Amino acid sequence: MRAPVVVVTHGYFEYSGYRMHKHHIEHLVRQGSIVVYPRWQNSMVTPCFGPLHIEKCVSSALAGIRGGIAQTQRSEDPVSPDLNRVSYFGYSFGGILTTNLVNRWRAYRLPKPRAVFLDEPHDGGLRGNSDPGLDKSLSGIPANTLLVCHNGGQGVTSEKGKKRSSCNAIFPRLGHIPRQNRNITRSYPDDHGRPALTAEHVRPSIEGRPNAYDFFVVWRNFDALRDAALTGKHREIALGNTPEHRYTGRWSDGTPVHPLRVSSEPFLD
Repeated sequence: MRAPVVVVTHGYFEYSGYRMHKHHIEHLVRQGSIVVYPRWQNSMVTPCFGPLHIEKCVSSALAGIRGGIAQTQRSEDPVSPDLNRVSYFGYSFGGILTTNLVNRWRAYRLPKPRAVFLDEPHDGGLRGNSDPGLDKSLSGIPANTLLVCHNGGQGVTSEKGKKRSSCNAIFPRLGHIPRQNRNITRSYPDDHGRPALTAEHVRPSIEGRPNAYDFFVVWRNFDALRDAALTGKHREIALGNTPEHRYTGRWSDGTPVHPLRVSSEPFLD
């Protein structure tokens, strides 16, 4: 049996294990995917300190991806990876690494990125607020890749001087990808019920238990994006300014949770 593969690249401060994305990884595996989780960092400053010497972190993540894929291919498990059905997910600094890796996929002989989801990508701002750790050109990302980049309304781009960072730094470089294949989404806080939902850089599942923010804003939409890329299904949930894509659930009294904002261009307001 061959299974689709998801490469999940963590953010800063993941020195051991897979705590940051445990719940998401379990969700993906239950759906039948093989997850490769390259732990590219082993201390706060190694192999790179934020965007300083970022290539060392790119190389570390690359080695982890290659090693993880090789391990699944050597395994005696009856499930093997289908390298024609590979998607990529990157959070925070891992979103910057993911962007650069999928941009260089051909040179690095990585599996072609079918779907890419970037959650609050950011290089830490040590060399400037516009994420200079990104490759200057992103033309290496295939034009038929389906790509979504999410920012929280209380996240990176809400910080002083960082309006043009994160997804807003990435999307001006994606003009070769048709608008219908790429979206920026923005989530918003909602305190209609308790506990209130926030839209900060750190999602609840990274520090504890997942909530509606994790499921509707990230997990559900990444699931749909992979479905759209691999099977052609659920595109109305994955892409476009549709009611299905904007939907983020309801409170227990039936009140809709604040919907996503969806665009194919940067949000600069």
